[in-house]
Amino acid sequence: MAVGSQASLTEGYAQGTAPMRSFSIQYLSLILIILTFTIGVFAAHKIDGDKRKAVEEELPPPELAKNFPDQYSEPKVAAIGAMNLDSLFVRGASEMDSVMVDSLAEVLLAHDIDAKFIVGTPKDIAASDVALGIALGRSAVLFRALLERGVPSDAINVMASDDKEGPAVSITFDKPLQEAQ
Repeated sequence: MAVGSQASLTEGYAQGTAPMRSFSIQYLSLILIILTFTIGVFAAHKIDGDKRKAVEEELPPPELAKNFPDQYSEPKVAAIGAMNLDSLFVRGASEMDSVMVDSLAEVLLAHDIDAKFIVGTPKDIAASDVALGIALGRSAVLFRALLERGVPSDAINVMASDDKEGPAVSITFDKPLQEAQ
């Protein structure tokens, strides 16, 4: 009897019992999962590296630049001037001096120029998150105020900055070269 039972065990192993088959499938699945993750890591690294390189150069792919030269060219603007305003906003708040905002709107409307506003963080607030939040709020208030006074949205670019060393508001005026000539 011992010989017969031993023969059936050997026979079952050679044919592949259920536990042996499930172990083989699990082992093969684990190897395939590891292989998939390894390939994915190398492929993602190559894609991210290509994206980083394109962003650093800030150039479109050559085939796009050839096909669409108007869309992928340097912006053609003539810098007119710049100014810094430390008294546009009330200290520690998002309220503005309405006379100054009216003056800025009139300059932008009367001379058909564009302006880039960089709203800095308040110098007297220590917490950087709070200061940046105030700068973001001020930039939104400034943008809305200029729109309410009739300045077209494409003529103004308002951004917030976390720079505490600079002025409260820095303004750069420019004019597209087609109109500047």
